[in-house]
Amino acid sequence: MGDDLGRFWQEFLRTFPDLTVSIDLSLTDHDRVMAFLTWRGHEAGSGRELELHTSELFEMDGGKVAAHGAVVDYCELGEFGFSPQRAEFPSDPRLFGSHTTAERANAGVVLSAYHEVMTEHRLDRAHVHYERDYLHHNAQMPAVPNGVEAFKEYFAGNFARYPDLGVSRTKSWRGTTW
Repeated sequence: MGDDLGRFWQEFLRTFPDLTVSIDLSLTDHDRVMAFLTWRGHEAGSGRELELHTSELFEMDGGKVAAHGAVVDYCELGEFGFSPQRAEFPSDPRLFGSHTTAERANAGVVLSAYHEVMTEHRLDRAHVHYERDYLHHNAQMPAVPNGVEAFKEYFAGNFARYPDLGVSRTKSWRGTTW
């Protein structure tokens, strides 16, 4: 473990001595496993409560983890003095906490795509949110070819069969807008 990472975890566990982690949801797709975690604990001394949400993507090879990536909402950790190794983040009212310009833009694209394309069924707006050469990585639906035109064709059939198909926000998206 790198020195910086080791120091981070030592300080993190000292700060939250009662830290627990729960797996809220786990999804699997062939050689990938996605886990959504909630980390809870109380700050030593003050007793302030931490509730941190992360998503973890594990890529498997031969029954072992070959790669791991995590998305961490560092704005929650920032309240306790922890921050990622980068510049300070400007805040944005569309997201909970502070985020970089790129993070805000990326979240905005995903939220807008879910709203316009998946909920309003506006396939005419797919090109705004998806690259022309969009790659569809879903081994459960190998029949979906790559590209935004194939994406539109596939979901046109889904929307015709399932006219109520849509996406709604949950409390975990607090503070967000479409």
